[in-house]
Amino acid sequence: MAEYEDLSAYRDGYSPFEMINVGWLGVSRGIPVSGAPLVDRLVERLAQEVKMPRSVTLGSHDCEFCTEEDGQGGNGEIHIYSTSHSVVFCAPLLILHYVRHHGYTPPASFLEALDSIDDSLQWDSRAETLMAILADPMGHAGWRANALYDLPRWYGDERAYRAVVASVDDEQIREIDEYELGMSLSRFWIKAGTIDAAVYRRLSPATQSIIKQSVF
Repeated sequence: MAEYEDLSAYRDGYSPFEMINVGWLGVSRGIPVSGAPLVDRLVERLAQEVKMPRSVTLGSHDCEFCTEEDGQGGNGEIHIYSTSHSVVFCAPLLILHYVRHHGYTPPASFLEALDSIDDSLQWDSRAETLMAILADPMGHAGWRANALYDLPRWYGDERAYRAVVASVDDEQIREIDEYELGMSLSRFWIKAGTIDAAVYRRLSPATQSIIKQSVF
């Protein structure tokens, strides 16, 4: 797996906006440890995020700190949006493993953003960018899927929900990104405390099943 210094600029592939590296660890730089383990609340939030991998790649990236027998792997990223309108952290799926099994301590700014992950963000240029990508059938396929996962961070703004609902009838989304669509709608409906029945009826049985597992 690529190794990058924490808080360096993300350069590993396409991104529609600037992102900051966190948790891209390897043996050459070692594991940053503060001496204080993460509180359970933050570990659980990381655990929830890695269930929604962004920018998934072929193959698997292995932990360089584990032996071959007990090694862990991952093939995607998570994106953590700061309340600062210009900051997006990008971490590998392996970050949860590094925290749980190797004592890794992410930077304080990342932890602050993670701690506010249940709060709705104020509408900003990041949301506008994601909304435009999702609405474009010719847009970057990987980032259309990422947008489904990430737009619920603005759940307090109706534009985010409308953007996801508008994608329900998109042929590419229905065929390729039904899991991401189901998880996205689930996050909105969990926050709202109710399911939008009219939208739910328009979904494929597979997407409905994903929502049932997430919401009910």
